[in-house]
Amino acid sequence: ASLLPQRPEAKVYSTTAGNRATISLKDGSQIELNTETTLRLATERNRSTVWLDEGEAYFSIRHNKSRPFTVVVGGHHILDLGTKFFVRRQGTAVRVALMDGSIRFDPDRGGTGSATLKPGDVLIADANKVRVTREPITRLSNEISWRNDLVVFEHTTLAEAVAELNRYGRKKLVVADPEIGARKISGAFPASDSELFARAARSALDLKF
Repeated sequence: ASLLPQRPEAKVYSTTAGNRATISLKDGSQIELNTETTLRLATERNRSTVWLDEGEAYFSIRHNKSRPFTVVVGGHHILDLGTKFFVRRQGTAVRVALMDGSIRFDPDRGGTGSATLKPGDVLIADANKVRVTREPITRLSNEISWRNDLVVFEHTTLAEAVAELNRYGRKKLVVADPEIGARKISGAFPASDSELFARAARSALDLKF
């Protein structure tokens, strides 16, 4: 009898609130982890596989046909075809946005919704459906401004801005009035400084803090 080669164990990488991390692979590819993100990486001779268990990650992958790179998130499979893209997982919802190159998306359990994305495509998958929309690359770039410790808001409601900012800091902001929460704000703010954002929002929107 011959022994079958064992698959390598996946290495776990995670970040806590307000922290980020970068994984550098031997071929020059990189994976950047945003706040409160957990992923597992298994590297074999003929393939690499990442499981994104929670959070958000930015992938800059050097394509190699002989060593496919796959991201598994919520049961869905994302196959790199020479790519820069980011993936965000919130519960059962998955959001994939392509910055450069191409990726193939295959939904969980062979469901309908397989798609090959091109730059500017944004794919959103949940328990019921998969849909693809288009967004300007500049707007998508704002979404990954966390790579430079920034959050960028463009006519974003105060409630949505606070929810996003609270992902990064230990001090959490609360919008007590729904009417105030519906007011909109724009600007770039340090992700790790919720008090600075609160002062800016107070000044811009004439709020009590």
